[in-house]
Amino acid sequence: MSCGEVWMEIFAHKSFGRNEKERRRRKDKEQEKKRRKNNKEKNKRKVEVEKERKNEKEEKRRKKDKQEKKERRKEKEEKRRIIDKEEEESLHVSFQTTNGRCDESDKSKLQL
Repeated sequence: MSCGEVWMEIFAHKSFGRNEKERRRRKDKEQEKKRRKNNKEKNKRKVEVEKERKNEKEEKRRKKDKQEKKERRKEKEEKRRIIDKEEEESLHVSFQTTNGRCDESDKSKLQL
């Protein structure tokens, strides 16, 4: 082997080593880039899922509030009906007694 061939072999080996290092560095960079991209997408999905859950909870709460409001309205309306009915009955009884048409059954109602 001549001196030039030895140098060529050494130089080629060093060059190969540099190329290999560069290739590994690029590969590591690409992997890091992919990893960051995947993490970013994961975080995006996580945020979207969290927003959905929050919206669902809010919607359930609104439905529950609406239902409760409806029930309270029904209860109030029922109380009003009862009061109106009692007032109407009392007015009817007092009207009958003032007109002089009060019979024994009306007197018993008045005593109650």
